[in-house]
Amino acid sequence: MTATKTAHLPNNFDFIRIVAASMVLLSHHFALTGQAEPSFFGLYSLGGLAVAIFFAISGYLVAISWARDPNLLRFGWRRFLRIWPALTCVVILAAFVLGPLVTTLPTATYLQHGATWNYLRALLMQIHYVLPGVFEHNPYAAAVNGSLWTIPFEVRCYIVLGLAGLVGLLRYRPVFLLCITAYMVWFLTTSNADTTGTMHYGRELSAFFLLGAALAVLEPSWRRHPALWALVLGSLATAFWVSGWRHTAMLIALPFFIINTGTCSTPFVRRAGRFGDPSYGIYLFAFPIQQAVIFYCWPEVGFGGTLALAAGITVLAAYASWHCIEKQALKLKPNSSGKPMLARLAVLTNSSELRTFILLLAFLCIFYLAWLIACWPGMLGQDSLAIILEIETGREFQANKPAFWYLFNLLLYGSTGRVEIPIAVQMAICALISARILTWLLMQQMYKSFFYCLAFICLAPSVVFYIGSMYSDGIYAVALAGMLFEIWICIRRKSIDRKSALILLLSIPFAVFSRPNGIINLLPVVVLAFLLAKDQRKYLAAIALPGLFVGFGSQLAFKYDNPILAVLLKCC
Repeated sequence: MTATKTAHLPNNFDFIRIVAASMVLLSHHFALTGQAEPSFFGLYSLGGLAVAIFFAISGYLVAISWARDPNLLRFGWRRFLRIWPALTCVVILAAFVLGPLVTTLPTATYLQHGATWNYLRALLMQIHYVLPGVFEHNPYAAAVNGSLWTIPFEVRCYIVLGLAGLVGLLRYRPVFLLCITAYMVWFLTTSNADTTGTMHYGRELSAFFLLGAALAVLEPSWRRHPALWALVLGSLATAFWVSGWRHTAMLIALPFFIINTGTCSTPFVRRAGRFGDPSYGIYLFAFPIQQAVIFYCWPEVGFGGTLALAAGITVLAAYASWHCIEKQALKLKPNSSGKPMLARLAVLTNSSELRTFILLLAFLCIFYLAWLIACWPGMLGQDSLAIILEIETGREFQANKPAFWYLFNLLLYGSTGRVEIPIAVQMAICALISARILTWLLMQQMYKSFFYCLAFICLAPSVVFYIGSMYSDGIYAVALAGMLFEIWICIRRKSIDRKSALILLLSIPFAVFSRPNGIINLLPVVVLAFLLAKDQRKYLAAIALPGLFVGFGSQLAFKYDNPILAVLLKCC
């Protein structure tokens, strides 16, 4: 299979994708306001036609991507960076920002509802369309983001193409084309709407994807004689159309005419993406934004008014998604030289430290959240159940855990009744501490140490398992590592900067008080105090004293039953 340079030349694909995404938005607005969606000759809705266009383009471009760099790991990482960062953003914003604003349920009830957390399973390609009490009285009731249904099919196509490349099918054009032909014959005889009378959406979209991939393989041929190809395919499609086989006619004609148009470089049209590529953002964000606009403005503002308002907000959100999330994530794509991502990480070292930290923190949070969703409810274990029982019985049952750990879970679990809350908080703290250390390693260009720490510490199953439960062992280990790291940094500099201050403020209480023997870890803090200048010692005291007050205070309050301290700590 020969790679082409088409995707690197100015072309019309950005324009086509933006138009297709806008078609989805327009088509959905009819349905969301209780009207029939416009159709394309009765075959597809306007949005359905746009999705077919997306899949044909995706098959073409993804096949070219594999041809340029036939490596499964790098191929998978590129697809992950294109799909998941923006998807994660829209799912979390819908669940935890939009949902609480518009739900008919009390906020606490909404956050405790199982459907709220099930909605996050979209990140695992298990799409849930409903959030509790959200949009229940809209004309198109309850649906939060109906556009997400295509994402699992897209990912499935990526997996199939990657596996085909792994076993060598894409290396030999005739074999790959024969496999696509076999799929098309099977699809047309068993799943085509022209023969069965029923739409099999996943199979049909897969057919458009594979035809796009076939056109990538055959590009040297049709690029030499595009007019001839257009004549032959157009005539064949016309014959099927006249015969009543309209879905088959679309399969024959649409992929070629879309991809041929996309590979052209039309003046003005080719500049559609000069401000960025908002097409994926429009596709992801439009549906919930339209539902929200309809929730607040329908029917007073009318169809045209709500459409214009929703479209404007969606375009702004899509460009923000591109520049702040998608574009930044794509900077982490590996190069195609066959080398590891070490060279690519040099881009991050040339970026600002804050920007690198934010990207790493976002990656760790996404990974930890995916782990939590995939493994939930997981195994809480005896220690977790013991601390829950101690809280729920008002300490009639004694878990024999440090008082600080009891206080931490009392404030987060006791007030919400959801074990996810303290677990999520400790995972966020661990992500922050780990991102700080990883950022420092990148800034020092210690790439091998960075990858070792990322793979075998931050993402290690044992570490993630413990920080994903109500055991104190995981956060204790991470907090202790973070505290000792910052102490080492501060000793080298003879001073404490803001980054170290933040990590020390978070890590000292957990490193010292979350385990019974953790008190010995105060020694490094004392050593740091002696090695700092006098003005820096005051700074260290201001950082350490709040944690020490909470740690020792919780011991006096809950182990020695001091009611005044107990009330004071709960208020804090």
